[in-house]
Amino acid sequence: MSSLLPFIFGLVIGWLIELVIDYFYWRRRSVNTEAEQNLRASLNRAQTENNDLQTQLAGFQAQDQRLIEFETSFRAKEAELKELSSSYEEKEKALASQVADLQTKEAELKALSASYEERSGELDEAQTQITSLAAQTGDLEAKLADCESRQASSATPDAGAEAASFAVTASTPSEIEPDDLRKIWGIGPKIAKILRDNGINTFAELAATDVARLDAILLEAGSRFRISKQGTWADQARLAAEGKWEELTELQDKMDWKGSRRL
Repeated sequence: MSSLLPFIFGLVIGWLIELVIDYFYWRRRSVNTEAEQNLRASLNRAQTENNDLQTQLAGFQAQDQRLIEFETSFRAKEAELKELSSSYEEKEKALASQVADLQTKEAELKALSASYEERSGELDEAQTQITSLAAQTGDLEAKLADCESRQASSATPDAGAEAASFAVTASTPSEIEPDDLRKIWGIGPKIAKILRDNGINTFAELAATDVARLDAILLEAGSRFRISKQGTWADQARLAAEGKWEELTELQDKMDWKGSRRL
């Protein structure tokens, strides 16, 4: 019996040891296997999330690259816009300068126009005065010629000879006393002499001479005599031949003598 106790005690001890080993080894291993499975599942989920995150990161990187490209394009467009703005400002300044020059020239033109109109009025007034003085001069010369003629007549001792001389003068057309052709506007001393040299001595003869012959006479005398307004001489000479001096003066006042000269 005493020999069985150690055996039984050994069995009990062995069973207890096995129980302890079973509890602490095999059960912990089972727990560890479940934890490992859970850990692996978590790891798989983490890897899946990591892959998703990698995909999202790749998408973000692509978007970032597109943003960089867009920013580069935007900077280039901004530089072009600044260049265009600078060019526009330069053109605007040049245009403003041209407008200012045109305004200055316009003001100068207006000033010149006003000065021209003023000088034109002065010239018209001077021409009117010259016409009036010419008429007065012609009248004075006619009166002077008449006085000289009377003095010459009074100095003749033989009245019969004077009467005979007057009769001869009246009967000879070529010895008719010439008129003062300078009373016609446009005819000065030189042209009056040219006309007398060509047989035109009186107002009536001048009125009867056509413009073509007058042109030929003046052209033969020299080109500088073509500046005269011989087309108006016939009307003036007709009034002078008829003694209509007031009408002649009115006609001469109405004529435009700008640029003409008396030669």
